Amino acid sequence: MDYWIRIAEENGITRKQFMSRIKEQGWSPEKAATTPIEIHKPFKQSEQNQHWIELANKNGINYKNFFQRVQRGWDPERAATEPVRKPKPKSITKWYPVAEKNGISRSIFLERIRSYHWSPEKAATTPLRRQSDEYRHWCKIARKNGLSAKGFWWRVNEKFMSLEEAATTPVTPNEECVKRAKEESLALIEVTNELALKNPNNPKYLFRITPHHREIARENGIPDTALEARVYKHGWTVQEAITKPVRKNDLEQLDGYKEYLALAKKNNIHPQTFKHRVEIGFSMEEAATIPTNELRKKRDDQEWIELALKNGIKYTTYIQRTNLLGWTPEQAATTPPLAPGQHLNEEKKQAAVEGFNRFMGKKESGGERDAQAE
Repeated sequence: MDYWIRIAEENGITRKQFMSRIKEQGWSPEKAATTPIEIHKPFKQSEQNQHWIELANKNGINYKNFFQRVQRGWDPERAATEPVRKPKPKSITKWYPVAEKNGISRSIFLERIRSYHWSPEKAATTPLRRQSDEYRHWCKIARKNGLSAKGFWWRVNEKFMSLEEAATTPVTPNEECVKRAKEESLALIEVTNELALKNPNNPKYLFRITPHHREIARENGIPDTALEARVYKHGWTVQEAITKPVRKNDLEQLDGYKEYLALAKKNNIHPQTFKHRVEIGFSMEEAATIPTNELRKKRDDQEWIELALKNGIKYTTYIQRTNLLGWTPEQAATTPPLAPGQHLNEEKKQAAVEGFNRFMGKKESGGERDAQAE
């Protein structure tokens, strides 16, 4: 085969064309390698040919179709005069009257074609499923009883209820449905809990906490939060979680710790605050009795802060004036704040206007000069 491929390349035939002739057209290797390639000559733009091209355009045949016909061996006259066969569009509008005659609305006709992929003929001729007079009678009764037509159909076809039963059975309110669902779920939980107690070594129930397990854990001094954290967060089995005691802090073992902790709660001191105080060296009595506000660090200018609050100046305003603006405590505590929307007093505002006028080179008015001269 390599021999014929080499000969084909010498004859100007590519390897791809050579293999295509053998596989697709069934030529022999010798014929595929020696038969020259047919080169289509371009259609010459002579006066006579231009006449046929113009005639083709008049007949609605573009140049591309005309040229393809000539390349296929058509006579120029035939290529320019024979009309192009256009595929007929699949129109469904002609089936509208047929569907209407058969009592099928246009929306149902189109839905059958688009949703169910029916042919136009089938969609226009297949009759609708008519409901019996008895069915329609009971359907009206069902609607009067507050049941929708869809619900009535579901009862008849899915629940296999009789027409009378489906139409007269009252609709269950939503509250009752929710109540039934809760009862069923609780019953299922009870059954599962019983199975978990009977089969503690079953892998399905190793990590399921039941009310009985919670009671045992409480008796062993294990709170519910610790039990749930052990099982659901740390992956302990239930039997291990309800039996292993909780580690108690060393502070809780001190004499009188629980009594002083109760006293701290009465004095509105958080248990964590009480614990922290004891850890840093407070006696339990001090930790349980000293109010939290008394331990706050007081500022040196506390008197000025109280004066500012009396004058209607906020604490944040006072701090901003002293720390950021560099005011003295007396100024910060006695200078009243600006009214809402007021940013400059009249004196500063007039000075700003005069400075702007000087910058723009405007002359002062005569009245202002006289006032300054006086």
